[in-house]
Amino acid sequence: TGQIFAYTNEGEFIYFFGSRYSESDIAGLFTSLVSIAVDSKGNLWALDSEKSFIQSFKPTEYALSIYQATKLFTEGRYDEATVVWESVLRLNQMSVVAHNGIGANLMYQERYEEAMVHFEVAGNRYAYSEAYWEVRNKWLQANLGTILASFLGLFLLLTFGGRLFKKTKAYAFLKKEMKAFLSLRFISDLLLFLKVMRHPIDTFYDLKDKSKGSVISAIVVYLGFFGIFIWYTLGKDFIYQFLLVEDIDMNAIVIGFFSLTLLFVLCNYLVSSINDGEGGFVDLFKMMAYSFGPMMIGYILIIAISYVATNNEAFFLSTIEQVAMIWTGTNLFLGIQEVHNYETKAAFKSLVMTILFMILIAVVLLIVILMTEQVYMFFEAIIKEALRNANF
Repeated sequence: TGQIFAYTNEGEFIYFFGSRYSESDIAGLFTSLVSIAVDSKGNLWALDSEKSFIQSFKPTEYALSIYQATKLFTEGRYDEATVVWESVLRLNQMSVVAHNGIGANLMYQERYEEAMVHFEVAGNRYAYSEAYWEVRNKWLQANLGTILASFLGLFLLLTFGGRLFKKTKAYAFLKKEMKAFLSLRFISDLLLFLKVMRHPIDTFYDLKDKSKGSVISAIVVYLGFFGIFIWYTLGKDFIYQFLLVEDIDMNAIVIGFFSLTLLFVLCNYLVSSINDGEGGFVDLFKMMAYSFGPMMIGYILIIAISYVATNNEAFFLSTIEQVAMIWTGTNLFLGIQEVHNYETKAAFKSLVMTILFMILIAVVLLIVILMTEQVYMFFEAIIKEALRNANF
């Protein structure tokens, strides 16, 4: 490719330069770069075999500072290395290698919180996690007694204080008011997703029978899940937030979420219409909305845990997500079976056909969009050509 890359001794990328070009003799461009060498002064020599000449490159102040800082770090002179790294940052404030270098120096000096700041700027999640583990461990050691005493006090308060509180008039009043509040039709319908998690078949039967659940509450739950999904996409802590907010296409996420979920309902309704399904479009939408309970709770747990977890606990977060998705998928399967009054085999067949139908529609829409773009570009070219000729 004609490009020359520079790395530290630890294999960390520093910079690259050069390119492949054959028509002109320009410094830094090569027709056939076959060999490079570095002399004792740090000068780089590059051989172009086709043009039969050697190009030489002298390191810049930026490169020399990085070399010096990495050498000082290797020798264990961390304070001096930090000073040099700071001079690198004056040349390039967003230098990843400089922020990583300062962070590594601070780690060896046990200044973990300061190291976290530089690792976050560098986007180094692994090193950030290592520094955060030290900060968390130090905090736990300093506050372990307080934490244990708090848990013990809370346990005693809930156990003995709860028994005493149940004998008071205030408890009876609060219990009555809470029962009245939860018995409100809209509130009970809104919290129906919790019952779906515990008793999916019975709840879906009640939903189909219209004795429980409503379109309004289902829409609220559906939009609530959308809000939690956006929060999950954008709101995790740095270690687990792999996508930068500024790099996320929100239009694609919003359109994708509503398109996939509503397309699932539509396709299943169409498939069931030709397979003696009893559920209508509204029934399927309510079933789908109330089925999202495990993912709603799972996403909230993942977001909360991400702020106190390191890379070592990634297994727990992935387990929570997998359990939530499997639980939600099971709810959807049981919902299809109950709403359409299908046997297990028929419900599975309906689900598979729904997914295939969704893929088919997505492919057709993609083809239509591409063809529309081509037609638009064709007519745009014709109109521009006509206007250009009209000017003559």
